[in-house]
Amino acid sequence: MKFHFADMSRTLYDLHPIQKASRVDGVHKKHQIKKYGKETFADCPGILDYKNTGWILPAWDEIKVYCSDNATMAYQGGDSKSRQAIWNATNKVENFEIRKECGNMVPSISDGVPPGTQCPVKQLQPLHVLTPWRVETSEDVSLLLLPPMYHSEIVNDFLIFPGIVDYTNRFDTLNLIMSPRRTGTYTIKAGTPLLHIIPIVKDNYNATYGPAKKNIMKGIIASCGHFYRKYVMKRSKYNLELEE
Repeated sequence: MKFHFADMSRTLYDLHPIQKASRVDGVHKKHQIKKYGKETFADCPGILDYKNTGWILPAWDEIKVYCSDNATMAYQGGDSKSRQAIWNATNKVENFEIRKECGNMVPSISDGVPPGTQCPVKQLQPLHVLTPWRVETSEDVSLLLLPPMYHSEIVNDFLIFPGIVDYTNRFDTLNLIMSPRRTGTYTIKAGTPLLHIIPIVKDNYNATYGPAKKNIMKGIIASCGHFYRKYVMKRSKYNLELEE
């Protein structure tokens, strides 16, 4: 399967490009190595495989967020190189502009969504953040847009709303929807991982459930501590090349 992430500014891709998830260190890594002498996620191949799957979208510019009991606002702009690149792109590329203000979505979208036990915000205010990126995929592929759970501390302060989007030639804009978990003022630095992007193939998935059949044991009981990783685990390659 092939994908193309198109930077509509034609300049920001060189400053803060989309990256392979496997090339972005987990936010836990330094802490675990300091405490245990190694990255302990490697002992659970399922977690490590998820962490390394797909791609990471970093912040292309500095984003400031202000959240109080009365209002939530966000603005793009701060990283001088990124701001200059956006300004140049706005004047060079037809019909392209990154709005400085991030739009507020209808609060009822998040009504009842658990914000977390440490969140005093009465109701999450979803912010709609336009990115400079567009996506080109084949018709049978959708993209899971997920919070960068293992890649960024941003999940401590923001709820990144996950979703599945069908990108086609009629809809190809990559957007970010997020809400601050607490009141306060936040600065998201350029380069901060914002989204974990994982592809899926659209198909009919059939599943059944019920009690296990008698006298049937599936799987192999093995003494090898890394049996799953060596003999069972399916591996996919997520490559990323520059195409100008």
